[in-house]
Amino acid sequence: IFILPESLYYLAGRKGAALTIVRILRRIDPQEQFSDSTIFISGEHREPGLTVKHLFRDGRGFGTILLWFMFFTMLVEVFLLTSWTPTLLNRAGMSLSSSVITMALVQGGGVISLLCLGPLFDRLGFASTLVPLFVVATVAIAAMGNSGTNPVIIMTAAFLAGAGVMGGQ
Repeated sequence: IFILPESLYYLAGRKGAALTIVRILRRIDPQEQFSDSTIFISGEHREPGLTVKHLFRDGRGFGTILLWFMFFTMLVEVFLLTSWTPTLLNRAGMSLSSSVITMALVQGGGVISLLCLGPLFDRLGFASTLVPLFVVATVAIAAMGNSGTNPVIIMTAAFLAGAGVMGGQ
């Protein structure tokens, strides 16, 4: 993190950063030439005032509330999945060690999902990727609740639930 250069967009908004920008751009394309009088600018326009208030202007209010609601429910879902699943599985007759392994599968499913789905988010967009992901999570969580004490089904469903819930988060 310490060796990564600062964003060019950010640097363009700071005075006295032209030499730093030129140095970064020369690393990207050594053939490019810049004069000492080159001025770098960003197209950002900042509105004065509280930035949260701007989230509700220009027709963005409904989308803002919807986005906040979505993230809130996703965080609640992650909390409930990680907090209550081991307890419920243990009370349903699964051993404590199997419950812990199942939760490791939930977390592992989330990590693997995140790594695999990143390129899909870039190619297909978030809506085309998240909707099927949440459908998988819903089916997997339902399977966990309706599979009795079959550890293979529970652990497979837990992995897929983690992939859907954590990957979607």
